Amino acid sequence: MTTPHPPKPDLTIEAAAVAARPKYQQAYEALVAHIRSGGAKAGEPLPTELQMVEWLGFSRNTVRQALARLESEGLIERVQGRGTFVAESIGKRKGEQLDSFALIAPDLRQGDYPSLLLGFELACSADQYQTVVANSMNDVAKQGDIVLQLIDERIGGVAMVPVTWPTTPAYQIRQLQRNRIPVVLCHRSIEGVSAPAIIFSGVEQGRLVGQILRRHHHRHVAMIYSHEYAMSLDRLNGLREVFAADGLDDSHVATASYGQITLESAEVCARAIRQEVASLMSGSQPPTAIFCHNTPDAEVTYLHLRDLGFRVPQDVSLLRFGGAWEQHGLGAKISGIVVDEQGLGKKAAELLHEMRAGLRAIDDTAEFLFATQERVGETLADAPR
Repeated sequence: MTTPHPPKPDLTIEAAAVAARPKYQQAYEALVAHIRSGGAKAGEPLPTELQMVEWLGFSRNTVRQALARLESEGLIERVQGRGTFVAESIGKRKGEQLDSFALIAPDLRQGDYPSLLLGFELACSADQYQTVVANSMNDVAKQGDIVLQLIDERIGGVAMVPVTWPTTPAYQIRQLQRNRIPVVLCHRSIEGVSAPAIIFSGVEQGRLVGQILRRHHHRHVAMIYSHEYAMSLDRLNGLREVFAADGLDDSHVATASYGQITLESAEVCARAIRQEVASLMSGSQPPTAIFCHNTPDAEVTYLHLRDLGFRVPQDVSLLRFGGAWEQHGLGAKISGIVVDEQGLGKKAAELLHEMRAGLRAIDDTAEFLFATQERVGETLADAPR
């Protein structure tokens, strides 16, 4: 049987990243992309090895390594005397494991996580997957227990917002992948882990906040966050970069960290935030604007500023980071910067489906950057004179 040559893959895309990977990995990814794009459907033949050598531009040994990996992952089937075929099971693997995808996040009950969950559930439902949700409470040990439980339950895939204190260890993700459970990382990647990640740039977010505040002539501002980790430091660096461009040194951007406190007790967190707000506003140079890293913290800050006798935004402007979905109550009033968390959740479910169906490698390292936009509210004004 002769098989027509498929269109030659575009190996110039992301050339620098591609060149850094082993040749057999590049050949493997080109073949997976060929299948994913519909170039060969379930049960249809692939080109012969010699045709692949010409098509991909790699040696026969490299092509054989790539095919061996595809076969070991169940994506292709080799039939003696007939050739190599796309596995009949492609797109029909839901019977091998539970038809469920899990979403793990610090606290899916509040802040912007409900929007992430909504997008995830809608996309799962569209592909006929059930949804399992788990709250890690930003506790790495609890997250590890959840991972073990999901492995035991033979979950179909896991989307995770990794805990940040301490940093999520790579072995938690590898445990899932060794059991052939695909993982998608949300908000941040993990060093040493090969998995798709849906992220946003903390530096760009900090710059956007800085630009908004400088546009309103604020010179002394503060940033409130729980603890130092990559995202909080990136946002701080981006904010200070904008101020430095206007000749304002780091002393013009104060920071207040209320510490890594278990999310089990919202009141403990709120009390710590109120203490930091009181300390900032009683200093020798109180800020005229405060940026909070999430909506719940911003709501606590707003209420305590009023308790202290400050008017928002006449005396103090307030910004938050949050989801682009429509907030209700106090959160809807607070100005800030937003990311489409619902779209992010939807993308996570779609990536899990691709990996589950064999259309994307389980150790794919693609990163998907979600843009941040300004959200106009009622808590931003020009700095008081």
